[in-house]
Amino acid sequence: MSPEVTILMTVYNGEKYLRDSINSILNQTFMDFEFLIIDDASTDESRDIILSYNDPRIRLIENEKNIGQAESLNKGLEKAKGKYISRMDQDDISLPQRLRCQQDVMEQNPNVGVCGTFAQFIDSNSKDIIVKWNEEMMTENEDLKTQLLFRPCFIHPSVIIRKSVLKNHHLCYEESAGHAQDYRLWYRISPFCDFVNIPHKLYKYRLHKSQLNKNKQNDQYLSSNETRRMILKDFLGREVSQKEQTIHAEISIAQHGSSLSEVNEAENWLKFLMNHNKLDRKYKKKSLIRVLQKIWILLCMNSSHLGIKLLIKYFSSIFWKFSFKNLCREIKLFLKCMIKYKVELFNYRI
Repeated sequence: MSPEVTILMTVYNGEKYLRDSINSILNQTFMDFEFLIIDDASTDESRDIILSYNDPRIRLIENEKNIGQAESLNKGLEKAKGKYISRMDQDDISLPQRLRCQQDVMEQNPNVGVCGTFAQFIDSNSKDIIVKWNEEMMTENEDLKTQLLFRPCFIHPSVIIRKSVLKNHHLCYEESAGHAQDYRLWYRISPFCDFVNIPHKLYKYRLHKSQLNKNKQNDQYLSSNETRRMILKDFLGREVSQKEQTIHAEISIAQHGSSLSEVNEAENWLKFLMNHNKLDRKYKKKSLIRVLQKIWILLCMNSSHLGIKLLIKYFSSIFWKFSFKNLCREIKLFLKCMIKYKVELFNYRI
């Protein structure tokens, strides 16, 4: 009899945190799963750690040579026996109720094809940390799909995916998407199912030095840009110029605000997207406005070094609307503008 859920994890030289990661899955309150681990030709003790477990739910597949995460994940998708596929990373932790909560959502909402969760960020010592950018995550279907115009809408290893949606539409991870393989998949799958994020921290996402490496961040940025360009092209119905692509990419990571003229340019671009949607109507108006407002406040938060002029610009924009939810952030923005403090935005997926 097939398991309800396949936990899919790829491993490459993950010995440092691997045991904690595996234990977090084996200690789930939901028990009807197989744990499919793809070892991508590790050269450390990862294989021995996996084999040290005497649990019939663990199924190890060993690659003869290192083929990379996308191809390894696709191998896992082919081998998975579960109705649902739940992702897991080798250095993260799933909280005990994660699978139970996500499986409940999928069973109760047959139109949902991808369900993610919020996450607690932890450091290399497994200590909880608060990240500077800490943006509010979207939870509703239309909002999540609209967010794809700028950035991924899920924390990739937190998701559970309905396998039938992938199978019926011949979808998998695209190796050509590079580090944006998940971003590309969310866009490909978005026409065929609903999305949802559970607004509870059911996953611990580890941030460590290798993720902060500038070269890796640059590779991730370039990979994401190509997917962003694809999505923007589909939205506009035409080719995207290099200038438009650059502006859109920088706005997407809240970095197009080194001067007041750049902030003005960013606001005009957001207005352009909003006006184009009135003709195209690809995105629901309310969802697009919510996403644009979120992008606007993040951009201005990261442009606070411009001082009082930025503050005036923020509050006079059509993308500002009073909200108690934003009050705390706006107080921070006010204080930062008063001392002209600039922060560097780091994102777990760009």
